[in-house]
Amino acid sequence: NTDLAYKALKFQGYPDEDIYFMSPVTFSAGTDGLPTRDNLKYAIETWAGQGTQEVIIYMIGRGDYDTFRISHEEIISPNDLDTWLDVLQNAESVRVTVIYDACGSGSFLSPVIPPEGKERILVASTSEDQTIANFILEGELSFSQFFWNNVINGTSIKDALYWTTLSIEPLSGQMPRVDADSNGVGNEK
Repeated sequence: NTDLAYKALKFQGYPDEDIYFMSPVTFSAGTDGLPTRDNLKYAIETWAGQGTQEVIIYMIGRGDYDTFRISHEEIISPNDLDTWLDVLQNAESVRVTVIYDACGSGSFLSPVIPPEGKERILVASTSEDQTIANFILEGELSFSQFFWNNVINGTSIKDALYWTTLSIEPLSGQMPRVDADSNGVGNEK
């Protein structure tokens, strides 16, 4: 799924130097680092803050309520992510979109709100109280597969989320959420 996300961003016109790719596995695109707390913090606070107008962060893996397991040894809390994003957005005028696909990903919506006057869109593959994110057939039937395939087809994030929800909810009962107005509440009109 991370390789698919990389390909979707490349298809949308992002050059390699504008993509910071962390993975424990080396793909054809190569990687910029291993997934660790320090590398994610660096990518958000330092690397992304170099004259950037838009930052898209995609996190996929093992999660639970209020946690994201970035590696076997390390976890990230919503407060960690919020702090790092606040540092970036207080230093730069940058729009941030976070796409998080894991069990319990909806629990990140309310704590990860931006500073006053800043724009941050949060997409979670599950609702706030949903503990299961499905990765059926080794991830071939998952939120990420539907979402990134829509992006590859030229769909906006908003429309990709709409079509992904229509696909994944009847299949698995998974209910994706988005907070697009930065108030920490998912799927408001």
